[in-house]
Amino acid sequence: MPAVSVPRTVPELLGGRVRVSPAAPAYFVPAGSKIWQPCTWRDLAERVAHRAQGLRLHGTGRGTRVAIVARTCLDWEITQLAALSLGAVVAGIDPQYPADTMTAVLSDVLPEVLVVEDDAVLARIPRPFLTRAKLVLSLARSSGSDIVPAVGLDQFAPSDPIGEVSVSPEDPALVAFSSGTTATPKAVVYRHEQVLLAVRSITEMFPELGPESVLVAWLPLANLFQRIMNLCAIQFGASTYVVEDPRAIMERVREINPHMLIGVPRFFEKVNRAVTRRLESHSTVTRLVSRALAANRRRRLGEAGGIAAVEAKLLDRVALSPLRNAFGRRCRFLVSGSAPMPAPLLDWYESLGLPVLEAYGVSENIVPIAFNTPSDRRLGSVGRPLPANEVSLSADGEVLVQGRGVYTLRLEAGELVPASRPDKEDLATGDLGSIDADGYLALTGRKRDVFKLSSGRWVAPARVEAAMQQAEDIDQAVVFGANRKATVAVIALRERGDAAKADRLRRQVDEALAALPEFMRPAAIIVATRGFSIDDGDLTVNMKLRRASIGRRFEVPLRRAFAAIEAGQPVEVQFV
Repeated sequence: MPAVSVPRTVPELLGGRVRVSPAAPAYFVPAGSKIWQPCTWRDLAERVAHRAQGLRLHGTGRGTRVAIVARTCLDWEITQLAALSLGAVVAGIDPQYPADTMTAVLSDVLPEVLVVEDDAVLARIPRPFLTRAKLVLSLARSSGSDIVPAVGLDQFAPSDPIGEVSVSPEDPALVAFSSGTTATPKAVVYRHEQVLLAVRSITEMFPELGPESVLVAWLPLANLFQRIMNLCAIQFGASTYVVEDPRAIMERVREINPHMLIGVPRFFEKVNRAVTRRLESHSTVTRLVSRALAANRRRRLGEAGGIAAVEAKLLDRVALSPLRNAFGRRCRFLVSGSAPMPAPLLDWYESLGLPVLEAYGVSENIVPIAFNTPSDRRLGSVGRPLPANEVSLSADGEVLVQGRGVYTLRLEAGELVPASRPDKEDLATGDLGSIDADGYLALTGRKRDVFKLSSGRWVAPARVEAAMQQAEDIDQAVVFGANRKATVAVIALRERGDAAKADRLRRQVDEALAALPEFMRPAAIIVATRGFSIDDGDLTVNMKLRRASIGRRFEVPLRRAFAAIEAGQPVEVQFV
């Protein structure tokens, strides 16, 4: 059965799907160990209408600002669809935001309707935002808070049917937040027509997916890409399994058996590391897997024919098929975004037979800027730019983009304001990149991160950090050195370590950086005995490094290391 045509608004998108396949499963939600409760498209539409009636009873209508602060769950999606059906504007706010970031984003949105996961999340919302909201809705149950009681879904009684609500393609629909790697996230607003443009742009890249496909929603729904993928599932008519606890994703994914899985580099790195560790205690299996990966790599590069090709197929079936099945028997490709993946990791998955399709986007453009697809991909690139985007490079290599998906509105103190960027001006992404002769875009770092040493030499820290992360013990690395004599790296280990590991770390770093010019190699290494985290402000909720915050956290040991380097003193690996 063909997918429904893309309409002009999100409510029309859902309505079209319900007319085409009302009894087909839309979502599956956990109902116990290996038990999933289905929700059909008809059921979903009825629950959305019921939720919309309750929201309208409490004054929600066209232009109402709705903020949802909750982890991924079906009620999150139902609430968003219900609000959009009333013409409201929906902001997704991650409940893991640090307190200062939570306050900043709420100050921009000033929600009139505040939807929280439960009392624990309610307690994290500053009182002024609770008292000014005309409705505080808990997705759990009614709250006994003595500050502002929250209405729970158990008491969310609907009014009479609301009837038809007119929603225009030009109406504001979704609020997204910039990543916040260098500053407080800013609230950008997208209209219904832009949301549907993103849906159309993505679905056209995956003709393999349709009504029989199975997808997974497990990333935070504050993440714009996960929200758009859920809307794409409506267009496809695909069934989506909702994994509410992201820590359980690999336990659940095998039973879900999806056709595609989206994630972030950190997730795929952890899966690779878990597989490698499991194999370490089985030397025979490890050798067989290594041989199979090498054979597949040669076959992929066209270096294996005849008997070698037959051997590669046999090794693949015997050694690699069981590893692939960890993602389910139907999964044929993975999708990664938010940050570049290390080249060796991309090669590992490609040789495993589960290619990672790297995508690239920014919060200020609702349409992904570039995307590798199953039929058109190049390792080390983020793919070719999508047709909805006009991509170019500035004189210094910064990626510039124009298109109808670029934001034109922002929320500031609860008011919709035009973007400060003129309509016809390119959106400067802040990312450095290159475009090869075949049109594939590759990213080389953040423009703001590139710095000059006191010697006058330029350093792109992303290049050094990516190389360092190939060391066995290093999980993440951040390189500093602007206007200094040499660079210093702050690293987080994969496992807790101490000074006994100093010599081993130094050897690993020297080996990992052997191919880089000497001036780029860190003269000192500072090891964070407590790794980087969201709570400490080191990472964004999308797991991107917040370089300035890490610099402030390690200001004292960094200052000491630079002083020792300037004085020509030997600098040891420091554990702090």
